[in-house]
Amino acid sequence: MKSQPILSINNQEIYWGDALNYLRTIAEDQSFLFKISAQHLIEQEIQNRDDLQILSHDVEQAIVQLRTQNELVAPEQFEVWLKEKNMSYESLRQQIEKRLKAEKLKLEITEAKIQPFFEMNQKKLEKIVLSRIVIAQQQEAETIKTQLQENPESFGELAQKHSLTEDRYVKGIMPPIFISQLPEVAQEPVRVAPPGTMIGPFALEGGYCLLRVEQFIPVELDDTLKQQIRNQIFEQWLAEKLSQCEVKLHV
Repeated sequence: MKSQPILSINNQEIYWGDALNYLRTIAEDQSFLFKISAQHLIEQEIQNRDDLQILSHDVEQAIVQLRTQNELVAPEQFEVWLKEKNMSYESLRQQIEKRLKAEKLKLEITEAKIQPFFEMNQKKLEKIVLSRIVIAQQQEAETIKTQLQENPESFGELAQKHSLTEDRYVKGIMPPIFISQLPEVAQEPVRVAPPGTMIGPFALEGGYCLLRVEQFIPVELDDTLKQQIRNQIFEQWLAEKLSQCEVKLHV
């Protein structure tokens, strides 16, 4: 006996077993199952805690925000939208209340850990602006290095003339990157070098690279970075919770 269909395409029903096989074909079944398991854990945690109460006013405000964002201010537009989503107003309220509780749970689990995480990982979060010249042959890279030692101001000109990468058109200047994104051999020399310092050449896949430090970008714990750290801490919490669970797949 077949399971219930998960969806239909051109009136052809797709069942859970087929859906999972499709996910395996595109190598995403583990991600899919993790998301389901993680959501189950979140909802279980919410049910088991009494400190995640949400005020009715906050739910109503969230609904107003949703209607505004989706241009559903007129009551008739909102009614049509609810019907399209196969949802009643009460089920929408319940869904939003559950989401707000999940956000509150996430906040409580992560808030006290954000600053320590930032301090521990600050070096990994540092960004830098570099210029580079990438050359195919080591001997040519050494020759260019000698020229730069004699005339450091010619870096941009030599990048335009010799570099193999697309940023040669902007004199070798790279977009800001995290220092942790650099090859390991370059990370520490770059981290301690003052602006204007030339480093290398380093052997990289496909060639040899000369770097010049242009600018360090200070790391600030702004709202965007806080949210990124919060998400990472919460995902770690979920992964630890899941590692303690016995998960079985029944198809």
